[in-house]
Amino acid sequence: MKSSVLIIAFNRPDFLLKIINIVKRVKPNKIYISVDGPRKNNVYDKKNILKNYGLIKKLNLDINTKLIMNFNKKNLGSRDHPISAINWFFKKENKGIILEDDCLPNMSFFYFCDILLDRFQYNKKISMISGRNNLEHSTYKKSYYFSFGNTWGWATWKRAWKYNDPSLKNWNNKKLQNNFNKNLKDYKLLHNLLKTRCKDIINNKLNTAWDFQWFFSIISRNMIAIIPSINLVRNIGFDNRSTHTKTNTILGTIKTHEISFPLIDNDKIKINKKLLLKELHKIYKTTTLYEIKKYIYKIFKKIF
Repeated sequence: MKSSVLIIAFNRPDFLLKIINIVKRVKPNKIYISVDGPRKNNVYDKKNILKNYGLIKKLNLDINTKLIMNFNKKNLGSRDHPISAINWFFKKENKGIILEDDCLPNMSFFYFCDILLDRFQYNKKISMISGRNNLEHSTYKKSYYFSFGNTWGWATWKRAWKYNDPSLKNWNNKKLQNNFNKNLKDYKLLHNLLKTRCKDIINNKLNTAWDFQWFFSIISRNMIAIIPSINLVRNIGFDNRSTHTKTNTILGTIKTHEISFPLIDNDKIKINKKLLLKELHKIYKTTTLYEIKKYIYKIFKKIF
């Protein structure tokens, strides 16, 4: 495989081992691994980061795969570490695949990204390639369609990442704000969510997220993303060690499926409104219902 792969990790060596064992099977030219530093006076972090270092050192990689490591001495956190890691990656690469340690892709994900990173390299309309499809099966006849993207296993280019605005300095730029509002006018759920989260970031009420800034950056520049017709990446990070996904939801039950090759290309480079609305309904409506049912079940369990 031609594309390089970046793995972003912290204090979960069991997760890191799983994803490394998957990545090394596709024999990329380069594997980059960035590990965040321990939190202050946190023995658990120090112990598990040391385990990360040990298992990386013992890796038995293909002779043609180069391993490049970055172990942070200080803890950057769940907002700044991914941004720092991706910045580091794109100082050395023009394109590549990005995986956080709790996002487990299947084999077809890598070849899907590898092909489309080449195919859309110079198309400035395309911001990223997602491996995640929250619908799991979209029944779409082409191999991929277009939406706003998902960062649970994805790929992009240096030319797109350069627009990332981690501190949202451009939030009050009239042109960008107008683009942002216009592009999301048909998707009120997503618009309200992103707007609320971005304002929380600006007002320092939310300091653990990095991806809302990325989505503002690309949507406000009229860029769209590639979504596979079926899901290629499973998120296993639904536990109390996670920052944002401590409890399991319906999103944690979505399975992966191998996509077929050769890919069936899609020449209609515009948002698939029907599928995006269907996805938003599944995430926000169904997930809310799922949480209500789970809450009711807990109450009944205590009573009886």
